[in-house]
Amino acid sequence: MLDRLQRSFEAQQRFAANASHELRTPLAITRTMLDVARADPHGQDHPRLIARLRETNQRGTEIVEAMLQLSSLEHTPPDMDPVDLSEAVREAVAITGDEAADLGVTVSVRGTPSPVTGDGVLLRQLVVNLLQNALRHNLPADGTVVVATAPGSRDHGRVLLTVSNTGPRLTEPVENLTEPFLRGGGRMAARGSGRAGHGLGLPIVARIVEAHGGELRLTPNPGGGLTARVSLPARG
Repeated sequence: MLDRLQRSFEAQQRFAANASHELRTPLAITRTMLDVARADPHGQDHPRLIARLRETNQRGTEIVEAMLQLSSLEHTPPDMDPVDLSEAVREAVAITGDEAADLGVTVSVRGTPSPVTGDGVLLRQLVVNLLQNALRHNLPADGTVVVATAPGSRDHGRVLLTVSNTGPRLTEPVENLTEPFLRGGGRMAARGSGRAGHGLGLPIVARIVEAHGGELRLTPNPGGGLTARVSLPARG
């Protein structure tokens, strides 16, 4: 018990330190760009400056919104309504379609109707986060992502969502991937992609799954990449 308390305390300390860093970084970048522009107002490419300021501001906004979502999941139970998880997958694939095209990743969907009970918005966000993670941590060319929904083959009364991608071999334990802001080899999306992650996608997935009475299992693929399996109670 003391070991668990110590690990929990250390995780909270890391979260506080990393959250502070993540929130200060876009503010520091914004201040630097504004200071440079003030020192040399006539030597600026103003459209480019505005675009960079907007991008930096958006990143800070996304971090704050993700942290608020994490906090609300810990204190507010989700609504429980009839939801078809396969429909949430179709919506999530449409939402992430432009990003998949930009990154050159092919997304395949294999699904059957998968009725569950839960918050439709949160379950769609769960799939969006898994897809974004699979897209951003993929191969530099000709990458693939496979998304599937189906009744669980082993657990009766369960529905299984699987998201599997190609990508580099993982260099860290998979249990670390659901700790907020934790950085490690291959954890953060490549900056060159223009889709930098903030390290909160999978932690939010884990909290949504937990709030719906489900289970999340992350497994490294032998050839590289990751398979995420979400098991949720089926709607009776």
